[in-house]
Amino acid sequence: MADAKSKADGLIHDNAVMIFSKTWCSHCAHSKKILTAKQKEYEAKGTPFSLDVYELDQASDGDDIQDFLKEKTSKRTVPRIFVAEKELGGRDNLDEVVATKGPKGFDEYWLKNAVHYTATGTTLPGFLSESEA
Repeated sequence: MADAKSKADGLIHDNAVMIFSKTWCSHCAHSKKILTAKQKEYEAKGTPFSLDVYELDQASDGDDIQDFLKEKTSKRTVPRIFVAEKELGGRDNLDEVVATKGPKGFDEYWLKNAVHYTATGTTLPGFLSESEA
């Protein structure tokens, strides 16, 4: 489990947007489609962010990583999405923030932090403060 923790934490740290997924999961496919489209959109605007997908069902350590993610997030379901090292959640959470407009919306809040995290390795001040987490 220590190796799974180290690997998962490393993936979350190294990527502004990290998706833990399974290839057969329709919720995962939906989430990957939204996030990769946003990544391409932001790259075209000159404000890229790093995104990676770890397919748990294709990895020999997938079950161990999924067990660790349950410890970390209290959920074993996929997808598990992290933005700038903070848990966004799963598909329903993603759909909810994508539908939110304004300062706490997907582009203005979550992806703005993903771009900043890619460039600097840090989040903007106040990103998911304790009162929001």
